[in-house]
Formats: sequence, C-alpha cells, structure tokens
Amino acid sequence: MLIPHAGNLRVEELDTRLDTLEVAMPRRTPGEVRAGQPRRLKHHAPTVIRGLSASANRQIADFERANGLRQGEVASAFQRWAQTAHRANRRSPLGDGYHNMIATDDPLRSPSPHIRLTLEHALHILRRRARRELHALINPLDDRYIARTVNNPHAPIDLPWWYRRIEI
Repeated sequence: MLIPHAGNLRVEELDTRLDTLEVAMPRRTPGEVRAGQPRRLKHHAPTVIRGLSASANRQIADFERANGLRQGEVASAFQRWAQTAHRANRRSPLGDGYHNMIATDDPLRSPSPHIRLTLEHALHILRRRARRELHALINPLDDRYIARTVNNPHAPIDLPWWYRRIEI
C-alpha cells in the first residue's frame, strides 16, 4: 500500500520513520511554552485610600480620570500629606507643602501639584457622603499640621491656609 506524498515507501517504513520523528521532537511542557511567550504587563490593583468606602474610592478614581490625573494620584497625595503632618521639625525631600508651590494656570494638571490642594479639589468634587468620609481622614492630619506650624503673617491672605504656615 502506498501513501500519497510518501514516495515509494511502504506503510511499515513510514511507521518507523514517524516513530523516529516522535522521539526526535518531544512535546514541550506547558511551562516551556509559557516561558517562550512575551511577558504580560502587570496591571496593578487600583490605589485606594484605606478607611474610605468603595463608593468614595470609586468617586475619587472618576475624579482622577476626569481631571487628567494619574491613577492613584489622590491616594498618593493623601499619603504624602500624612507624612507631612507627622514629620518632625526637619525638611524632607517630599517637601512640606509650603515650599512646593508651582506657578501654573491649572494646579491639577501641573507636573507636581501641591498635595493638599489635590485633596482639597477632590473634597469639592465628591458627593456629600464620600466628602464626609475623606474629610474625617484629613481633619486629624490638618490638626496635626496646624499644631506643628505657625501662621506666616507675611503670606498673602488669598493663599489657602496650608500655604500660609511656617514650620517651627
């Protein structure tokens, strides 16, 4: 019996050749197949502020998207404000909020918006319940910052209160 495209080989000879092909080319394991594939980009979980409800964190994420901020920008601002409020009387590379002012038309779209200003904008955009939750987390930090700073009598009165403070 002859098989098409096998030339003049008989079935027995073809079977022995197929057997040798199977031995020469073993099946790769799934791990080897995956190892040869390009790595996927890691999708990080959304950055949230602990202590806020899922609804409030979702509203913050919507605020970030609507204003062209990076994902987690408000949570990062909250963490930096907490570090600023708890920091002892020494300067830090993060800045203390008073020295980080950047002149720009739109403070939300500037490369490094003031951390407290970002939180203030988020507070004004959120719905009442979410605003109350975020405000409850920010208030103790504000109190601590006020306790370790003094009013700057030479600062312009039209600046927000955190810009008019000096570390003692």
